[in-house]
Amino acid sequence: MLFAVTGSPVSDSKSPDIWNSAFKALNIDATYFRIASQEIGEAIKTAEELYLRGLNITAPFKEDILRFVSAPDKDVQNIGSANVILFEDRKIKAFNTDWKAVTKILNDKGLNELQNKKCLVLGAGGAARAAIYALKKLNADLVISNRTQEKARRLASYFNVEYLIQEEALKDNYDVVINCTSRSYDVFPELKTKLLIDAPYSGLKSSEDYVSGEEWLVLQAETLFRTLFEEDSMEYMKKGLLEQKKRKQNIALTGFMGSGKSYLARKLAKELSYELVDLDKLIEEQEGMSVTQIFSTKGGEYFREKEKKLLHGLELKKPLVLATGGGTIIDAENREFLKHNFNVVWLWAKLGVINKRIDRTDRPLFNDNAKELLNSRIPLYAKSCDFCVRNSDSDVKKVISIIRANLPR
Repeated sequence: MLFAVTGSPVSDSKSPDIWNSAFKALNIDATYFRIASQEIGEAIKTAEELYLRGLNITAPFKEDILRFVSAPDKDVQNIGSANVILFEDRKIKAFNTDWKAVTKILNDKGLNELQNKKCLVLGAGGAARAAIYALKKLNADLVISNRTQEKARRLASYFNVEYLIQEEALKDNYDVVINCTSRSYDVFPELKTKLLIDAPYSGLKSSEDYVSGEEWLVLQAETLFRTLFEEDSMEYMKKGLLEQKKRKQNIALTGFMGSGKSYLARKLAKELSYELVDLDKLIEEQEGMSVTQIFSTKGGEYFREKEKKLLHGLELKKPLVLATGGGTIIDAENREFLKHNFNVVWLWAKLGVINKRIDRTDRPLFNDNAKELLNSRIPLYAKSCDFCVRNSDSDVKKVISIIRANLPR
């Protein structure tokens, strides 16, 4: 079973960390990964082609996703944004667990009723919509503000609440402030409030008067997890947040044969001034024959052993772009090596596109069983990637732009 999160960019999302931590602890056979895209429509196409069970939506797609939804629930219709879609009965069903997370946070602080409590929402995107919805349900005395005034005016009109320009809004005192901008609260040092809730990650621990974006993330995810699996995942999701990520500069392109790894690796290495390593070509050079010839004369086991030896023997002193073979990720130690040393980008192209691209005579494993082979590898690509990028058209510049936007900054 596959789940993912999509956004632009999406590489900073901690959702895979918390979901996969819960899956592992509860022995659930599922994988959660990131889909990087500039357009929500393309992300949905990718999700459908990969037969995902569900897709979380993050900025900037939480409002735009509604154009593609066939069955929004009542809360989504009222809020005007969704942060999760489920693929069920040939329908795309949309839900919003963000507002439930905000309500849970407030309830846990003893704020079950906010009448005569002055509250401020900063921001005007999908998360702000969910926060406003939650506060209105608790009868808050509500003000909203945003750096872009026109967006804030439209949102204030939609929810029938007060709007203030940011300079004025920040001068007042509040009982609750919910920061739904793209930056943590510390960029607003003049804020005066009894309780501040952050939507963006801050790296800070929650306290009596502060709730981090990380806690919000876990609460909204746990709500969905419990609905899907009827399991308590809170403890395991919080552990997932504690995992320390190594900063990596190398890039590895993975994906099925014909997904464009070699071609894109050349383009990307040139654009970044990185060294280029094409694993299949390196093997061919050392063996003095093509991959097809190696398979036919020495066998697949020999090829995989050679591939593994060369991969683990790579010198990583200088930044490099690596084009892996389509089956490199079959080996668990290879997957671990790639995850530890590379930003792993899974290039996705559906079989019909691949079939038009490749020369079957030069692909020893591309035969009548190609569909089954691809389907067997999809979970492995998902497990080993930092993010997935759709590469089903010929817009190389766009694919490279998406990759670069999701590399560590």
